[in-house]
Amino acid sequence: MQGNGNGKDRSERMLIVKSDDMIYKIAERVNKLACTKCGNVLSVEDYAIMSPIRCSACQTSQLVPGRLKNFLIIEVLGSGGMASVYRAYDQTLGRMVAIKVMRREMSEDPKFVENFVREARSAAQLNHRNIVSIYSVDQIHDQPFIVMELLDGGRLDEWITKDEPIPEARLLDVARDVAEGLQAASAIGLVHGDIKPANILFNRAGVAKVADFGIARFQAKKLAKGEIWGTPYYIAPEKVRGQKEDLRSDIYSFGGTLFHAFSRVPPYDGPTATDVILARMKFPPPNLADLRADLHPETIAMISRMLEQDPVRRYPTYASLLSDIESARLVARTAPTSGPARRTGTEHPPASGKFPWIFVWIGAALLLAAAAGVGLYVRHSKAAQVKGSGIPPRDRPEIPAPGTVLPPKSNPLLPLQPFSGAEQRAFIDMGVAIADGKIEQAESDLLAFARQLPRDHSGRLWIPVFHALSPWMDQNSEQVVLRLKKLDEASFELQADQSVHPGFIAQAIGRILLGKATELPGGEEWPTWVNDLASFFKAYRRAQSGDLDGARAVWMAYADRTVPADLIWPYSLQPIARKWVNQILDWQKQSRNRAALAKNPEQTLSVLAELERQIREVPVWLRPSLQQEIDQIRPMADRTRSAAEKETAQRRIQADMDRVDELRANAQPLIQRNDFTAAVALLQSATGFETEEGRKMLELTRESYQRLATLKPFLIESIRAAPYRRGGRELGGDLVAATSSGLVIALPKGVGQSEKSWAQISPSLFAQITEYYLSTVRLAESAQADLILAASLYAYYNGAFPRVRSYVQKAVKQKPELLPVVHQLMPGMASE
Repeated sequence: MQGNGNGKDRSERMLIVKSDDMIYKIAERVNKLACTKCGNVLSVEDYAIMSPIRCSACQTSQLVPGRLKNFLIIEVLGSGGMASVYRAYDQTLGRMVAIKVMRREMSEDPKFVENFVREARSAAQLNHRNIVSIYSVDQIHDQPFIVMELLDGGRLDEWITKDEPIPEARLLDVARDVAEGLQAASAIGLVHGDIKPANILFNRAGVAKVADFGIARFQAKKLAKGEIWGTPYYIAPEKVRGQKEDLRSDIYSFGGTLFHAFSRVPPYDGPTATDVILARMKFPPPNLADLRADLHPETIAMISRMLEQDPVRRYPTYASLLSDIESARLVARTAPTSGPARRTGTEHPPASGKFPWIFVWIGAALLLAAAAGVGLYVRHSKAAQVKGSGIPPRDRPEIPAPGTVLPPKSNPLLPLQPFSGAEQRAFIDMGVAIADGKIEQAESDLLAFARQLPRDHSGRLWIPVFHALSPWMDQNSEQVVLRLKKLDEASFELQADQSVHPGFIAQAIGRILLGKATELPGGEEWPTWVNDLASFFKAYRRAQSGDLDGARAVWMAYADRTVPADLIWPYSLQPIARKWVNQILDWQKQSRNRAALAKNPEQTLSVLAELERQIREVPVWLRPSLQQEIDQIRPMADRTRSAAEKETAQRRIQADMDRVDELRANAQPLIQRNDFTAAVALLQSATGFETEEGRKMLELTRESYQRLATLKPFLIESIRAAPYRRGGRELGGDLVAATSSGLVIALPKGVGQSEKSWAQISPSLFAQITEYYLSTVRLAESAQADLILAASLYAYYNGAFPRVRSYVQKAVKQKPELLPVVHQLMPGMASE
């Protein structure tokens, strides 16, 4: 397909456009674009948005952009069931963004539009490092769209499809990031509702961020009855049942996501979504240990708890989940297994592998647009290549390899100082931006500057060194190697005058960043600025090893160096050095204060918690020193925590014991009224005991009451066999019969009978009658011993301790195995 500003072949420009994609209905066409390779101006007013076109001059293939207000739509990033996402350039703020536009069939449904707008308003309240930022919500032609943070570090679902399993420690880092993001959302009452691998994205530094609160909603708001939102592989069982969902539903989906990431298969699968959901309702998830034998038990136990069917059995809060994540991370890093999939856990996430030339292309296109008044276009990625077009993606431009960019004919002797005064300003701006935390801006500005340099400019040799600065500070060794590979592999010969080739100097500094060298090569007299620049990078290694004083001294010397007016660029990192010096001084001051606080047991745990929070926020080079401080304080914190836990456990035990005492006090009137069955029922209804000691004491008390209950049946049977004629004044006659409700008494002189309930029999009379029949009724020795023990318990609960001892002696003599029971039920009553 050809296209230029003159003649056009319309048959070659035909394109199949996705009819359900709203971008083709709401975006405006641009009239012209500049070729991303040669700058040739192409007329594209007759081309559909996102249609491919070839430059008539250089045959480079590219896509036709569209304009959405102040945004230029460059390429499709992805498309889901609800919306499509595009890479776009914000012409107002000069940055790349992601724009989400609802799909056509969804935009026609007011309910989906409401959900879509609610997504943006809910997520926009969140400002957290682990949640994708929402910049704005806008609309055009009644079609809403969301402008979001653009992340280009890949997605978790892309990791899962790679050949090698994800290292346990690295994936636990991701788990921590995601849990902290969800915790922040939960703090304002927001439930995500669709946690899955595709909704976990990464920035260049490898930080995980939760994306697409497309079905999130506040807990107080309900969807229509019968609606189910979520992905079948990860949806929580309670959502399927239409029950109330909360943060534990997100924890379930998160557990399913981690299961999938570790095992590379979802926890449930089937030919249809319905089959997947039904499997979840019928069966427990597979055993993760069977799929990844190299994982530590702590990790497997954590994910198993996240995937509990019953929400009550899952983690109740994100704080409790994060605690187990941190424990698993520690084990994964300190106790590696020998499984084939194990790694060190220090790897950074897979990056996109793409050199960020997009900023260079934007700069070139902006210059052309300003001169010719044309639209701006940025090269689309392979993923956005239109299927069936037959147009291969264009090779992206690269900085020529060191050693080939400086032809001897144009520059036979290369200067050690390659940059002019004006050119050096770019490095000063870069150092200030990095010190201010504006890493992406610094990188894009640096690459835009590099693009403007002539191809034979000796300064190009230094661009890879400074381009590797950001991943080097983040310890992203993969990206450092990628960005310095050509410089590292280049071969530099002596110049015509036998002086050192400048590329050799850049290479020597680059190899310090790569960790291949700790010093500059010997045998050369290096200029002062070279030694100073090398010292900046070497000091970083000292800081990483815990030598903060040594690193601070070097950085201070570098930062305080008087900079020659014509040699500014090697000292462009001075703002960063000053920032790091201040961070060391501040940290050392805080460390002294923390050490003093940590000596107080009441402060130790809070100091440790603060350190564990800070270690995720401080620069990478400071973390080893912070970890040393954590390791020093942790034993004190463990002792404090152990003492606190022991005290708490004792309080819980005592609370349970107090409750048993209260139950016994409530049961005592029943025992005095000889209503043993009611006393047993009172204890059987008691629940909610928190400690094993309390439950054991409750069970022992219940057992003693059950033994008391054996006395009545014994007396009823004994009285029926032989009347009791020693009732005296209290009975008023002979005891001739007994039932479960009371006693029958024959009055003197044959005047009749009277009845008394068991409650009317005093404890002393009840004990007297029991003792009489125990001494007269012939029973098996074991049965008699059990009844004697019951009689001793009756006396024990009624305070007749002398009688208790005599009963106990008889029972144990007849049945020695009752001695442990006596010790438990009546402490101190058994004679040794």
